[in-house]
Amino acid sequence: MKPVVINELEALVRETVELVEIHMPQVDTSSARRKLGWRQEPWKLNKSDR
Repeated sequence: MKPVVINELEALVRETVELVEIHMPQVDTSSARRKLGWRQEPWKLNKSDR
């Protein structure tokens, strides 16, 4: 995915989590909130793996 698309998707998820927190306060959103903004590091291959 392109960086712009990734940022837009993350903003949509953030807004969704906020709506859940407002309208459904009994739902635990802490796990989703912790993962917002998180990025997996790219894998690094050793020369022997190529």
